[in-house]
Amino acid sequence: MSAEPSVAARPRSYSGVLVALGVGAALMFLGYGRTWSTTVVTDPGLPTLTIEESGRDLAPGGAAMALVALAGVAALVATRRAGRLVTSALLMAAGLGSVYAAGAHGITTAEPVSGAFSTLVGAVAASTSATSGTAWWLLAALGGLLVAGAGAVALGTCSSWPVMGGRYERDADRPSPPGAASATAGAWDQLDRGMDPTLGTEAEGER
Repeated sequence: MSAEPSVAARPRSYSGVLVALGVGAALMFLGYGRTWSTTVVTDPGLPTLTIEESGRDLAPGGAAMALVALAGVAALVATRRAGRLVTSALLMAAGLGSVYAAGAHGITTAEPVSGAFSTLVGAVAASTSATSGTAWWLLAALGGLLVAGAGAVALGTCSSWPVMGGRYERDADRPSPPGAASATAGAWDQLDRGMDPTLGTEAEGER
């Protein structure tokens, strides 16, 4: 029979997931923001044209997953069990989506330039192009792995994490002592009549 996680172990799991998400999101932002592909277009009689495309240009969907990972940090802190379960599943999907988007570019080697750049290259008659790739996609994939792993850990342990503001809500749910409401109402009545409600309390204490 497996033992329940100790009280000391729970904050480490909680903070460890948040740190992993922050680091993973930072790696994704850095990786997708760097140049992944460089294409050099040459044409007789014209200057050489160099076109650089970043990870955001080549895999915009994967780059958007970095924002999801960053938002997941705040969501895990602010939500409760049901919200954390949904957030954890979304973080796993976002991390794996980033890994797929980065790997789809890096593993399939360098491809010709895309979008508006390909139209520009094709418009130059008799032009030749050479495309080379960089290894920055590996950083984006590593960040995605961290985010997916953190989401998996959160999915299994978030039920034991502390809840923000739980102590105050427990105090609010605790029933008031008998007579507290009537005493408060009596104090307001005395204030309305211009009397000091504390005078009666001091008099009772002197007896």
